[in-house]
Amino acid sequence: EINFNEKYKITLYLCSNCIPVHLGDNNINTKLTDLKYFMNYLVEQDKLESIKYIDLRFKGQIITKETSKI
Repeated sequence: EINFNEKYKITLYLCSNCIPVHLGDNNINTKLTDLKYFMNYLVEQDKLESIKYIDLRFKGQIITKETSKI
């Protein structure tokens, strides 16, 4: 799913766990390439299930929040 809004600009929702991915509004192609490699890493490390969101709005960094383990 793809949403457009004023706060995060472009947000994707992944089919896996409906994880929101905040892309912002610039350099979308680069961010999607980064997301592809990061998703491969998460799958290899078996961490995809623990991710609450992925934020790619800031240049040169990928910010994530993990779900709390209670």
